[in-house]
Amino acid sequence: MWGQLSDFITYKKAMLLMFTTQAILMFVYFTTNVNEVYFLFMTCAIYFCFGGNFSLFPTATADLFGSKNLGPNYGIVFTAYDIAGFIGAVGVNLFVTAFGSYLILFIVMGIMSVGAVILAYLIRPPSRK
Repeated sequence: MWGQLSDFITYKKAMLLMFTTQAILMFVYFTTNVNEVYFLFMTCAIYFCFGGNFSLFPTATADLFGSKNLGPNYGIVFTAYDIAGFIGAVGVNLFVTAFGSYLILFIVMGIMSVGAVILAYLIRPPSRK
């Protein structure tokens, strides 16, 4: 769906929408203790945004750096995504142990999602030489 949406409104606007949605979901995720259906819906919505990266990042990489070297360039982008996933998985345990709660973690992740909105807004193709 995110890829289809980017075809209509551009990948940049789709990223802005996806990261904004993700930020809102992170800020209200701690309310999911209401019931299992709400928890499932919110969790799936967050994964839906995470999955959007796989359709929007290749398009952004090709648009920003050209399609000639898309493979190597996207490989670098995807490697950064992998490293962040590993650090995040280890960091969650350390963060929850240090603060004793997931609430602060979701607030921090919401703030990071707002940061992603800002970065997506500011991103510009590099100047061609």
